[in-house]
Amino acid sequence: MFFGKVLAKVSEIVRIRDLKWSKVYEKIF
Repeated sequence: MFFGKVLAKVSEIVRIRDLKWSKVYEKIF
C-alpha cells in the first residue's frame, strides 16, 4: 500500500514537471 502511494506521488511530480518543460520547449521552438 505504502509503495503504491509513493509511486503515485512520484508519477504526479513527473507529470507536473513534464508539463512545465513542454511549455518551456514551446517557447524556445
